[in-house]
Amino acid sequence: MELSNAGFNLLNALEELWSLRANREPNWRDLINLLQGALAGEPFETYDTVKCVAINEIVSDHLRPWTIEDDDIRSSISILRQAGLDPWKGISAASENK
Repeated sequence: MELSNAGFNLLNALEELWSLRANREPNWRDLINLLQGALAGEPFETYDTVKCVAINEIVSDHLRPWTIEDDDIRSSISILRQAGLDPWKGISAASENK
């Protein structure tokens, strides 16, 4: 239950950050979007340590810096994939529904 609550709190925080996207650079917006897509519809209560550590690493090491570089995006995509999360899920689901 705690994992589920933490997951939904994270989604709410990402949604708040997304509302501020006009104030940040494109890479920052892209990273927020990738995280939101990867976490959408996920059963957070089933997350293992690998997924939790991966998300924490992305938020702490890649989302927090003042400027997000292309390497941060590539690294975050790799971290998500290695943890078993699909950073393109939001995009691929939208194209499958067309």
